[in-house]
Parts: sequence; structure tokens; C-alpha cells
Amino acid sequence: MLATDTTYVLAIAGADEDANATGDLDVTAGGPLRIEGSGSTIDADGIDRVIHVLASGELTVDGVTITGGDRPRTSMDDLTGSGGGILDQGAAELYDSFVTGNTSEPDGAGIAHLGTALRVERSTISDNPGADFTGQGSGIYNDGDGAVLVNSTISGNNGGLVGGVANMYGRFLTIVNCTITGNRVNPAANTATSSTSVPSRSSTR
Repeated sequence: MLATDTTYVLAIAGADEDANATGDLDVTAGGPLRIEGSGSTIDADGIDRVIHVLASGELTVDGVTITGGDRPRTSMDDLTGSGGGILDQGAAELYDSFVTGNTSEPDGAGIAHLGTALRVERSTISDNPGADFTGQGSGIYNDGDGAVLVNSTISGNNGGLVGGVANMYGRFLTIVNCTITGNRVNPAANTATSSTSVPSRSSTR
């Protein structure tokens, strides 16, 4: 559990490392990890993305602000460069949290989901700018399985091709009672868009 209303700044530079030695916080095998924040902030301060959930990792974030993540593109087919705030290649859940002020050149400046499960509930994904004209889903980019958004807001995200939520071909995304508004693509404005149809029980734009 993090201390209440405290900001934790990542300070050891060095991206593309997956053993928690440098750069982002890596969630690996060894059992589920739960981060309870009570209003606390994890700030990557531009040295890397904030959190990387590896394929073997399971993460729950509750009451935390995720900010300051930055992921440049290393090649045109570099999906691991996606996810300025969170790159989820495993299973991740967010409750009562904020993902804001993160950027990435490829996809998913806020959250990039490439894993087996993602649940975002009672959370806000906002003001995450994608730095690349070809980037998709600057709020949330979904190219994984089992993605669910519930009672959440995705707003003010700015992307190259898709500003708010990008759901890739053949993937299923459930949206329940969410607000998706004020997101922009470059150069046109867009409130909520997807590269394929989005199966959902209910949604609010």
C-alpha cells in the first residue's frame, strides 16, 4: 500500500529492461501484485513508461494516478513501444484511478492492452497525447483479449489516427456506462472512434 496523497517519482533511467532494475515498474511472474494508493501518484518523469505488465504478470491498481510516462518508437513495427502510462501484456485491473499526462509515439499513450485481460472501472483516462501521426487509441489501445471498461471516462486524449479508444480488428471490447468525449485525432476532432465494431452492453459518448 502506498502512502496517502504521496507522489512516487521513478528516477533510474534506462528503458527496455524487464527486471525492475531501471526505467518503468515491471510486473512479472510470482503472484498477483496489488497497488493501493489512497490518492497517491506514480510519476515516471519522462524516463520511460510508468508500468509494464509482462505476459506472466497480474496487476491491480486501486486509487492511484499514473502519469509522466513517455515511450518513443524504436521501429515502425515496435508494439512494445506502446503504452506510455501502462503497457499490459498480461492481466491488469484499474479501479478508482487516473491515467493522465502520458505519451507514446506508437499506440496507447494512456494504456496499451496486448494481453489476456484488462478491466478499467470507475477510472479516468485523460489528456494523454500520442506523439506519432500514425498512433491509435491515445486513451486506450486494445489489441488483446478480455478488455472491459465500466463506469469510466476517456477524455481529452489526442492521437494520430484514433484519439479516444482504438479496438483492433477481431478483438472484443465491452463498454458499460462510460463517457468517451473530447478526444481528438490529428488534425480532425473525434469523440470516440474504433478501427472495428465494438461489441458492448451499453455505452455513453
